[in-house]
Amino acid sequence: MLAYQAGDYLSFEELFRRHSGRVYGFLSTRVQQQNIVDDLLQETFTKLHRSRGRYDPRLPFLPWLFTICRNVLLDNIRARRRSREDLVTTLPEQSTSFPEESPNLIKSISAEAELSSSEEDLLGLRFRDDLTYQEIAARLETSPANARQLLSRLVRRLRTVLGRAK
Repeated sequence: MLAYQAGDYLSFEELFRRHSGRVYGFLSTRVQQQNIVDDLLQETFTKLHRSRGRYDPRLPFLPWLFTICRNVLLDNIRARRRSREDLVTTLPEQSTSFPEESPNLIKSISAEAELSSSEEDLLGLRFRDDLTYQEIAARLETSPANARQLLSRLVRRLRTVLGRAK
């Protein structure tokens, strides 16, 4: 690390070769999706590069590296939690359609909140298909007021369940 701090950029390759396996192992025991682990590994070594001037050579290198790694992991968890919270708070808003770039979002929410297939269908009708309460009521063979109430209860339950995953 001292050589890297002094400007020997080939030393970074050696640091990565020596320590990336341990960092990867640490991350993979805490994150299940391999693509996220890969991103976190890259972010850890990117932050090591950006922070190289702040490394104190009187301290052992490995704990310093794992502090960076742990902070990258915590930042990622917080960001995912915030995006989940943003989704839950925007569910009943005027903009009632899910982003097109998230076609499996309802499936993901359904799995995390353990929704029944009828609840998943109800979410899909309202937020994916952007149907009105009257259109949903016609499909469910119920009144628009009942369709609105069913969806309102479901959204409240999602807020509780997904909000508890913090």
